[in-house]
Amino acid sequence: MLDKSVNYIASSCNDNGSFGDYVSIINDTAEAAEVMRNFSEKDLSSTISWLKNNGYDENTDTLSRTAAACQDAETLDSVISYANADGGFGLYKASASDVLDSALVLEAINSSAFDFLPKGSKDAYPLRFRIIRIKISEGMYETLVTNLPENEF
Repeated sequence: MLDKSVNYIASSCNDNGSFGDYVSIINDTAEAAEVMRNFSEKDLSSTISWLKNNGYDENTDTLSRTAAACQDAETLDSVISYANADGGFGLYKASASDVLDSALVLEAINSSAFDFLPKGSKDAYPLRFRIIRIKISEGMYETLVTNLPENEF
């Protein structure tokens, strides 16, 4: 059944690389690309190109789906910039956080490799963190790693 379903999705690709119809074409294309990446060896270059050229960053929903499908750092950085102070994401930049859009952003982050440096690069990705040792009881300690500033944790 899985092969049959994947073949159906693959055969639904439009001539321009997109999937679906006009109403939900960006989300349909992004979701189809994710499925094809996981379950097929189909070349997705035209689909990813279509998404990058036709996707838009007007809302978190479509931008998150595009980031997950394209797996490119620039799109992911753009969606992460929508974060609210409470750590959540709303449908639009500065909109109140909601569960669906927050989950879509986390899925995009999770599905994208956190590898923003080109392969073979001699550059470094700076990470700042502290290691904290907390005494639990006599002779027992818990060690934590955090990137929170000292005045917050």
